[in-house]
Amino acid sequence: MNTPRRACLFVCRHSAWTSEAAACVETLLTAGVFEQQPVLVLMDAAVTLLLPDQNGAPIHAKTLARQLPALELYGIDTVYADAAALTAYGVNTEQLPLPVQTLQSGQLATLVASAAITLVF
Repeated sequence: MNTPRRACLFVCRHSAWTSEAAACVETLLTAGVFEQQPVLVLMDAAVTLLLPDQNGAPIHAKTLARQLPALELYGIDTVYADAAALTAYGVNTEQLPLPVQTLQSGQLATLVASAAITLVF
């Protein structure tokens, strides 16, 4: 894990179609604009953000997954996803819209310890 020492860690645990996930992505992008070294960690149902071909139009929802490829433009180049959640939700890491580092059990504690601040959504 090569996370910057003073990174702002954003941990999202909610599915792609919730207001919590939307708040996480919006806050993450804002931190990127202000060059705060944001790092995104997707846990539990949040790994559904990575599923390809999402379309929120039928439920009148914003498709957050469409914003993920733009993370790099905001200076966000570190994204982690919980390996167990990826498996549980059937997310194939070879078809992801952006590079993701898998996070094994116990590694989250190391990330939190090295972060300047941790926000959980």
